[in-house]
Amino acid sequence: DVAKSLEGLTRHASVHAAGVIIARDAVQELAPVFRTGDGPVVCQYDMGSVEELGFLKMDFLGLRTLSFVEATVRIVQQTYGETLDPDAFELDDPKVFELLSRGDAAGVFQFESPGMVDTLKKLKPRRIQDLIAVSALYRPGPMENIPTYIRRHHGAEEVTWGDFPTAGEAHLAPILEETYGIPVYQEQIMQIAQRVAGYSLGEADLLRRAMGKKKLAEMEQQRAVFEKGAGERGIPADEANRIFDLLEKFANYGFNKSHSAAYTLISYQTAYLKAHYPIAFAAALLTVERANSDKVAQYVADARHLGIDVLPPDVNESGGDFTPVGDVIRYGLYGVKNVGDTAVDHLLRERERGGRFTSLFDLCKRVDTQLLNKRALESLAKGGAFDAFGDRAALLAGLEGAMRWGAAQREQAAGGQFGLFGAETLPEPVLPDAAAFAPLERLRLEKEALGLYLSSHPMATYPGLADAATVRVAEIDAWYARSREAGSTNGRVKVVLAGMLQSVVKRPTRKGTMMARFELADETGAREVVAFSRTFEAIQDLLAEDVPAVLVAEVSEDGDGVRLVADRLIRWDRRHEGGVPEVAVLSFDLHGLGEHHLLELRSCLDEHAGATPVRLRVVAPEGTIHYLLDGVRLDTGALGAVQDTCPWLEARVTVDAAALTRERGRNGHGHGQGNGYGARHAVNSNGADALPF
Repeated sequence: DVAKSLEGLTRHASVHAAGVIIARDAVQELAPVFRTGDGPVVCQYDMGSVEELGFLKMDFLGLRTLSFVEATVRIVQQTYGETLDPDAFELDDPKVFELLSRGDAAGVFQFESPGMVDTLKKLKPRRIQDLIAVSALYRPGPMENIPTYIRRHHGAEEVTWGDFPTAGEAHLAPILEETYGIPVYQEQIMQIAQRVAGYSLGEADLLRRAMGKKKLAEMEQQRAVFEKGAGERGIPADEANRIFDLLEKFANYGFNKSHSAAYTLISYQTAYLKAHYPIAFAAALLTVERANSDKVAQYVADARHLGIDVLPPDVNESGGDFTPVGDVIRYGLYGVKNVGDTAVDHLLRERERGGRFTSLFDLCKRVDTQLLNKRALESLAKGGAFDAFGDRAALLAGLEGAMRWGAAQREQAAGGQFGLFGAETLPEPVLPDAAAFAPLERLRLEKEALGLYLSSHPMATYPGLADAATVRVAEIDAWYARSREAGSTNGRVKVVLAGMLQSVVKRPTRKGTMMARFELADETGAREVVAFSRTFEAIQDLLAEDVPAVLVAEVSEDGDGVRLVADRLIRWDRRHEGGVPEVAVLSFDLHGLGEHHLLELRSCLDEHAGATPVRLRVVAPEGTIHYLLDGVRLDTGALGAVQDTCPWLEARVTVDAAALTRERGRNGHGHGQGNGYGARHAVNSNGADALPF
């Protein structure tokens, strides 16, 4: 009884994120309103009541992508002197469709998620209508129609109208031709009702609403009207009902085409800018995302994938934002931590007034160290902004002295005090001698200042570490989706990742046991991993900040992404302590090699036989091939001899990911499917079959 009395009552007041009510008079004179704190004035009536009372209700959506497009246009103007109008871009540009078909969609609005990238690579769009349709279909519900759309797009499946012999070719085909016979848009539902059953567009819109809201009584009335109207046009009742059922099915999740088209136009504009102005695009993208270190790291990796290097900040070349300099991008000074925008603006104004800074002492003499204080100057030095002035360790060691000298020079100039031969005769001090930072310490300080590793990555100091991974961190979602699609997993699959541990947090659970959360980061990005109690007990002593590790994790679906649960952790610097399986990786490019080179390698492997399995990593025209040699074992002590005999290859020893994923987890759980490698496994078998092994 209590539950029945509560049913239907308002539980709380929620506010539409973008809904605005428009009335001819002040809204508070026509409807009850309220305000929470300093928030906006909100109407107390719900959506349906507002419409019934005659208010105009509009959704105004703000997209940060528009700011990004504007930033790209501005950078193109400043860098190349070209004035762009995104609304004037040709909508059939081949470069745009080639870019999306390759999957180079990082930073492209709507199209950069792993699932969407995979869909576009399969679809290979040829027209903007394909992009509009995919934008509408890529949602729960209609997503099941994407494979059919792709097959029909490539001509692998014919569009047939067998269920609608009377209305199919005459009425449905002209409306659904654009989407290969699949109802995708709400407008198509309305057009079919108008054409098949004689509805007016207003009546068709009421039909669409009734279908979408599943109003059963109204639906039965509409079905009778639809059947009668179709009959008047010579369509049998049973066929009319099948059409009505089709409309009802798709009306539940049909998308508004005008909405999809408007969003897709913005997607197309961002893709156009990336295809034609990749350097300006990358600079604008990094500028817009500068506050998000993970996003910056992701987009730096994407820029480098496109052949665009992103260099550390430079006090004489960088702007406040990320700046194109020739064929590279300079890190923006606004992105350096502990240096406020006001301090950066002051530094840039002084550079414009007095010219390039010639040394750390010259800079400290010319800038206001109340704005650019010691902490800010230290961050600039750690991030590489002063690299033109000397070694980072020497710069940091001499910073205080430079600031004192600069302050004294400013005071002297302000007081009109000059030496006998003028102030310019006073020589600048020299930086003190200081031992250069070790590579890892230099990178640690760089990350402290910039929020990411930019000039290099700690993994580069551990040869073989990257080779241990089944897949790179940024590609884990797409890799998992392919594993699911190939049927190689029952929903959970083991993966081997390699990288640096960071953001390690150990905490008790509600049951009183311990667990850990940490991130594993490689050159492409970072992902959170959780270690539950049984695994935690085995790995707790291995968890530390900024240490290299190989992770065996169980991957499972988690909403729109994936979840990583630790199964086993191997510290790279301790891998020889626990009997970790190893494999010798021989990497080479087939280009320029003849059969005699490969026969020479085969002979060399026979000569230096040992106990370690051998995997070839071959770069071929068809792609990169991973090729595990059956029955071949190598003496790892002879790697140098192999490389001397075959100088065209690179030889390393790493952890054997295939062996790790075949093993059952040390904690007694995990699955061994989908490890990514196998005997004679190749990404492209044509290239693999050409090898004489």
